[in-house]
Amino acid sequence: MQTLAFFNITTTPLACMLSGGATNSRRQKPISAVAKLPPPTLRRHQITHSMPPEKVEVFKSLEPWASKHVLPLLKPVDKCWQPSEFLPDSTKPVNDFIDEVRALQDRTIGLPDEYFVVLVGDMITEEALPTYQTVLNSFDGVRDQTGASPSSWATWIRAWTAEENRHGDLLKTYLYLSGRVDMLMIERTVQYLIGAGCVRHGLENNPYLGFVYTSFQERATFVSHGNTARLAKEGGDPILARMCANIAADEKRHENAYVTIIEKLLEIDPNETMLAIGNMMRKKIVMPAHLMYDGRDPNIFEHFSYVANRLRIYTASDYADILEFLVGRWRLEKLEGLKSDGRCEQEFVCGLGARIRKLQERADERAEKVEPQRLKFSWIFNNHKMSNAKDVKFTLKVMINKQKSKVLFAEAGSDFVDVLLSFLTLPLGRIVMVLNDHYGDKTPAIGSLTTLYKGLSNLDDVHFPSMFDKFFCSVQKAQAHQKQNVIN
Repeated sequence: MQTLAFFNITTTPLACMLSGGATNSRRQKPISAVAKLPPPTLRRHQITHSMPPEKVEVFKSLEPWASKHVLPLLKPVDKCWQPSEFLPDSTKPVNDFIDEVRALQDRTIGLPDEYFVVLVGDMITEEALPTYQTVLNSFDGVRDQTGASPSSWATWIRAWTAEENRHGDLLKTYLYLSGRVDMLMIERTVQYLIGAGCVRHGLENNPYLGFVYTSFQERATFVSHGNTARLAKEGGDPILARMCANIAADEKRHENAYVTIIEKLLEIDPNETMLAIGNMMRKKIVMPAHLMYDGRDPNIFEHFSYVANRLRIYTASDYADILEFLVGRWRLEKLEGLKSDGRCEQEFVCGLGARIRKLQERADERAEKVEPQRLKFSWIFNNHKMSNAKDVKFTLKVMINKQKSKVLFAEAGSDFVDVLLSFLTLPLGRIVMVLNDHYGDKTPAIGSLTTLYKGLSNLDDVHFPSMFDKFFCSVQKAQAHQKQNVIN
């Protein structure tokens, strides 16, 4: 049976809610690695084709405008980056290709398994692209009626899909070559997700609702890929950082297209568009891969969301930031020409960001009091040490004589001193003595412990009780102490 990676994750109920997971804050039991559970399914009834026929004509009338203002946001194919530009070149001689693969794998050493959980989740989300194209083609008034329609909306949907397709291709190949992940489990997860479909998140075949959703979602993916790029750079993989940054740049262009569409709709049909924005914000923007399933863990999307939140790749604060960005970009606070129901939604949406932040602060406070969960991910091999606890940082101030390479003065908090003194619980004298007996004159240094030991051995014996003298004094004194014990 495949070895699985473990993570201790403190759940954040609000973050899970905003990403489409369950909102139950009770601690869950560890997940069985072999349990055969059914994939998640949608249980609530879905409304379809809610847009009145006259509104379909709005989008047909916008065809020339879309051709002029939306299609130019696409890039010509020969100007787009392609996955092979970032990956080892398989056309090179075998040894050279293997060297490039080995270099790629070496660059992943500084990236923790938790990072790969998020990278895999992002890749799986991108690989479910066929489902997203299906959803776009379900929108009344903009769908591709023939599969090759020359209309502006149909052209955008196909070209958007083509540009997005490179993202999953690149990340999947990188993960395959990295050797850090179980591709079989990942491929099964992708197949499950595409087969499950993409719940329309209450989009109702309505492009008003749909383009609000895509505006938010494209910015969310821009934020997420941007943060994975940042962490890749910090972890020592600049090429992966450039890969994620290029994907983020694509998402930003696509976001701009959808945001521009909503701007135009607010201009020509402000009340209907404001109602659509309020409708989607009340439903909450659910991430498109929330039906993710690996054949084992029915809550794997929720757990993936926890890891993303923990690494600060995508959080509830990001959700609020995106909402406030869109409110400002669409100038919703100053929007005029609304009916009473539109003004009600305007007030709700413009104040929602602040309410989300207050709820998140309370959720974070509760999460700090909850013991971290022990979770499993079938995607990740347990080959690398993981950081399950929060990062701990110490502050140490030192005054150094650079000419003599000596520390003249040091100031630190009690936490640092406790860690330093914990080294004294090691039988340093014994360790050095055993190494000296084994290696003789070629005894290897044990990092800074050797220096620490030498410093201790130079101290006068009056500073140590007899038990300390036995373990920490110099090799000669430790040996003499042993002989005295034998004689006695």
